Amino acid sequence: MASKNRGCLIAIGAAGLTVLVLLAGLYSLVWYRAWNPFIDDGPFHGVKRGDIPDGQPNQVFPIHDGLRLEVFDPNEDGRAPTVLLKNQDDQVLWCVYAVADEMGKTTVRSIRFKDWRHFPFKRPRVYGLIEWTYGSESCWWFIARDGHLEEYWYSW
Repeated sequence: MASKNRGCLIAIGAAGLTVLVLLAGLYSLVWYRAWNPFIDDGPFHGVKRGDIPDGQPNQVFPIHDGLRLEVFDPNEDGRAPTVLLKNQDDQVLWCVYAVADEMGKTTVRSIRFKDWRHFPFKRPRVYGLIEWTYGSESCWWFIARDGHLEEYWYSW
C-alpha cells in the first residue's frame, strides 16, 4: 500500500513539475514578445524633420543618462507624430516624423512610450503604444546608449 501511495505522489509531482515548466515557457514567450519585434512592420528610420515643433510636447519620456524622448502629436497637416531626442544639455540629437512608410499608405495618429529596457547583450529599446491605420498596437524603438536612433518597428 505504501508503494502505491509513493507512486501516486511521484506521478502528481511529475505532473505538477510539467505544468510549471509549461507555464514558465509560456511566460517567457509572452515576455519575449512584449520586448521584441517578430513579424512586424519595420524597420523604419523616420523622416528627418528640418525644424523643431513649437509648443509643449504631448509626452516627455526619460530613458537613460539624461536622455529624453519628446513626442508631439500630429498637427492639422495630418503628418505623423514628431519624435525627438534631447540630451541632458537640452540639445536635440535627432528629430523625425514617426512615419510607418515613406509612401504615405499608413497614418500614425499617436505614440506614447511606456518603458525603457537595456538587456545584457542586447540593444537598448523603448517600448510603447501607437494608434495607427491598423488600430492600437505595440512599437519598439531601438536607441543606442549614445542616443543614435537605430530603427523602430510597429506591430500589426
